[in-house]
Amino acid sequence: MITLELPHMGLNDSRAPASARMWNTWKISQTETREHILDWVATVARGAPGGWLKHVVFSCHGNSSYLQMGVGFDRTHTPLFKRWGGLVDRIWFRACLVAHLDTPGSAAARDGNVFCSEVARAAQCYVVASTELQTEVSGRVLPYGQLDTFEGLVLSYGPAGDVYVVASVSVDHTSASPACLVPALGTRTNGLNNILRARNSPEAYWQCGPTRPSYPPRPGRKCA
Repeated sequence: MITLELPHMGLNDSRAPASARMWNTWKISQTETREHILDWVATVARGAPGGWLKHVVFSCHGNSSYLQMGVGFDRTHTPLFKRWGGLVDRIWFRACLVAHLDTPGSAAARDGNVFCSEVARAAQCYVVASTELQTEVSGRVLPYGQLDTFEGLVLSYGPAGDVYVVASVSVDHTSASPACLVPALGTRTNGLNNILRARNSPEAYWQCGPTRPSYPPRPGRKCA
C-alpha cells in the first residue's frame, strides 16, 4: 500500500471498481462536468490546512490519454488543470493505461505520455500514472489515506512536464482481471510505450530512477 500525507482528496467515479477514502472524499457521477470537478477541488484546496492539497487521487476507469471521471478527460482538456496551479502538489491517476502511448502526438486520445505531461505542466504539480492495466476487486473501499501499489510501469511527471520512471512491476494479465479498461477506446497494443522501447528490461527501469525520485523542492514546501 502507498500511504499519503495529509491533506489529501479522493475523487471516486461512480463506475470505478474501488473507492479511495481521503481527508476529503467525493463520489462523482458520470454527468459531472470537468469544470465543476476542477473548481470544487480548487475550493477544497483553498480551505485545507495550509491552503493546498498534498495529494489528489483519481479512482476511475481509464485508457491511454483518457480518464473516465464524470463526463471524461482527454488531451483536449489538459489546459483546464491550470485551475489547480499552486493548490495541488501531486495527482495520482489510479486507473488503467493512462500514461500508455499508442499513437504519438494524437490530439485527443492514445498519447498518454503527453497527456500526463501536459496535466503536470498545467497544474504545476507532480502526476503519477501507470502505462499498464490495473486490477482491483469490485466494490472494495481502500483504507483511509492509502492507495494500492500500481501494476506495470509507473511514471511520475514533474511540474515542467519531465518524466521519471518510478518502478516497474511484472504482471501476468492472462491470469488477472483488469478492472479499469474502457472498451470504447479500443484495446491496447502489445509492448511498451514507443518512448521507452529502448529500456526493455525491468532492471533498466530500476536503474532509470529510484523508487522515490529526488525532486527539487517547491518554494516554501517540503517534498514527500
